[in-house]
Amino acid sequence: MRLGYVEITFKLVTKFIFKFKLYQNIYLKQKRRGHQSTKYQIVLF
Repeated sequence: MRLGYVEITFKLVTKFIFKFKLYQNIYLKQKRRGHQSTKYQIVLF
């Protein structure tokens, strides 16, 4: 039961980090408007 709880929290945290990085990428892309930011986006995914 404890392991399941840890697994669920871990999944939620990773999902949150993924969404945060995604929004951060979009923000940086709009901020710079350069081809370099899109290159970094491809590397992260």
